[in-house]
Amino acid sequence: MGRTQASSMILNNGNGEILLQHRDDKPEIWMPNKWGTFGGGLKLGESPLEALIREIRAEIEYKIKEGTSNYFTSKNFIYLGGGVVTVSFYSILDPSVRLEDLRLNEGRNFGFWSYDDLKEMDLIPGEREVFEMYFQSIR
Repeated sequence: MGRTQASSMILNNGNGEILLQHRDDKPEIWMPNKWGTFGGGLKLGESPLEALIREIRAEIEYKIKEGTSNYFTSKNFIYLGGGVVTVSFYSILDPSVRLEDLRLNEGRNFGFWSYDDLKEMDLIPGEREVFEMYFQSIR
């Protein structure tokens, strides 16, 4: 496996909390049973933002409003089979978003979490550093 690309969303509800997904506990998926961002891989010809919009709509039925997503950072992860996936993280601030307005279509659970909450969570390795950078940037 070579290098692939993916996009992920850091959705802030305006209360200093970000939305995270508790991934399914299936050994055949990447990072089973960990907490992390919503998102997914790019299809042929898609930009990272186009992929993010598609994935988020499918996973939680959230419509990313035009002009609200900002590229935040990229990070390389080791994927299944030893390949590298470059994940582009986009930050979105949406004070109108409520958990009860979203529908979980992928994963075991989801919720909004503060920086302090993350300290005790079993996060996808590497995403903790992204979250620390993100919370530092909004202080």
